[in-house]
Amino acid sequence: MDKFEYLNFWGHSPALNLISNSKIKKDGDDSVNILVVGGGDCRHVLLTISKNMHKNINFFIVDKSVELYARQMLLLALILKPQSKIGLQDKIEMFLEIHGNTLIRKQTADYVEQLSSQLIKDFRLRQYLGPRYDAIPNVFDWHFHMKLIDRDAEVIGIRNYTRWRTNGVAYELRDADYDVQNKTLASSIALKKAHTFFISISS
Repeated sequence: MDKFEYLNFWGHSPALNLISNSKIKKDGDDSVNILVVGGGDCRHVLLTISKNMHKNINFFIVDKSVELYARQMLLLALILKPQSKIGLQDKIEMFLEIHGNTLIRKQTADYVEQLSSQLIKDFRLRQYLGPRYDAIPNVFDWHFHMKLIDRDAEVIGIRNYTRWRTNGVAYELRDADYDVQNKTLASSIALKKAHTFFISISS
């Protein structure tokens, strides 16, 4: 038996519309919950979304490794970005490169690095805050007033604290773009604790 494990970066079946054969009304008001186990990639999610644009869909994705979660999160974040952020042609080319190529252009690699930094920050916030994630401004405000002010942290203002909690930038020392991940602060603890990847898609 081969001692090396392998990952299914691509699925073994055609993409399926996971709602097409159900009895759910496509124009109904209720949201739909879908569990995808061992899909390998996001083909089922993308086809289902494209065929049910006016439906609120919650996808719960279970796969065997962190790498598969990361790829699916990145590919979905890319394909769902509004056209005002990235042109359709660039989006399609980058998606296909990331999905199928072992070698990609520097432009695509830079975009992957940038998007990964955003996703990691967002993912760690979701893991830490749980159901409170949707109330982030109020949560940060509460943390500031209840945890910092009580410790006489008067030098820190609410605006600076909220900015740091939101985008991770504590010190802006000059007029520049702070957009490269500081890998000395990276940790895989949050990722190791995650077993299910949840996506909510609303039209």
